[in-house]
Amino acid sequence: DKNGITFPDRLKEIIKMRSTESVDWRARYEDLTKSTGAVIAEQETKISDLMQDLEKALAEKPLKTRERDTICKIILGMAIKGYAYDPQAKKNTAVSEIAGDIQQLGLSVDQDTIRKWLQEAIALLPHEALKNQD
Repeated sequence: DKNGITFPDRLKEIIKMRSTESVDWRARYEDLTKSTGAVIAEQETKISDLMQDLEKALAEKPLKTRERDTICKIILGMAIKGYAYDPQAKKNTAVSEIAGDIQQLGLSVDQDTIRKWLQEAIALLPHEALKNQD
């Protein structure tokens, strides 16, 4: 009726018997979209704030050599065991996979940056480990 579509009176009676209230689905959808959008925006703001805090903390307190080496080892271990990264290969799909997974988390890291850190980490890896990485 609201949309000017004609239909039989009997159908109208059946609909009234089965339904005590009509639902405005468009309004419900728009309300949900607004509330979901607000939550997403709030979370994006929190992530941005946390990233800024992290960058600030890293700028204020540079990593010590031992901390840097430990982080490199962790990165390399995850790349080799989690992404099948091959330190001896000339090309690795692992780098783009890592960048893609990071992007899915709403973060951004350039593939060249990933390669740089992996290369730094490889320098810490004993040569025997390169041969027996599996």
